[in-house]
Amino acid sequence: MAQQADTAEPIRAAAARLTARVSLDHTLPFPEDPLEDARTIVEALLGTNWAETVEAKDSGDST
Repeated sequence: MAQQADTAEPIRAAAARLTARVSLDHTLPFPEDPLEDARTIVEALLGTNWAETVEAKDSGDST
């Protein structure tokens, strides 16, 4: 996904960060949150806003 030219830049960047190696002292080479990167990719693939979907489910909203 990180190499696909037809994928939006934010999605490619998130995919590239998720494939980065963690250092021996368990640090990442970038400040972005990997969970947020994963959410970005999932939302793009599903065409939904994951946070809104979870909030609606938690509040009992059936939308």
